[in-house]
Amino acid sequence: MSIADLSSDAHSALVSAGWSRQFSREVPEEFLEFCEGLGRTPPTPVVEVVRRFQGMTLSHPHFYDSSISIETVVDAGMACRNVSDALLISKYEPAARVELFPVAQTPYGLFFALGADMALYGFHDPHLGLYGFDFVDFLNLLYDDRAPISLIG
Repeated sequence: MSIADLSSDAHSALVSAGWSRQFSREVPEEFLEFCEGLGRTPPTPVVEVVRRFQGMTLSHPHFYDSSISIETVVDAGMACRNVSDALLISKYEPAARVELFPVAQTPYGLFFALGADMALYGFHDPHLGLYGFDFVDFLNLLYDDRAPISLIG
């Protein structure tokens, strides 16, 4: 999917949060250091997603109760500071069958990571779900009342 495939609700939410097609930020050092500490280099498409959406705070309906609004903060540095790398490596990556790169989180401890396959996974111990086949699909899921696909839990 491309940015052109954003739903109107997802596009409106991004614009309300300050995003535009020209939006670009530096990739946080914490993200790069986290990846280096795991002995990996994030794929270029993962880095581009971080650059294009870093710093966005998106208000959206809760995944399982649309009457509740929550926020997802796209901040790869913060996600890397707060995530358990031990759980990431020992539990979530084997279940996802792909290396995961943390890019966002909710204030409630739900983390989001892009896989090396560009799918978007969400996890909160003991759960892991597929939240989008790519980042645009994930953004659409935030606003279109779809539930993620459960992989663990």
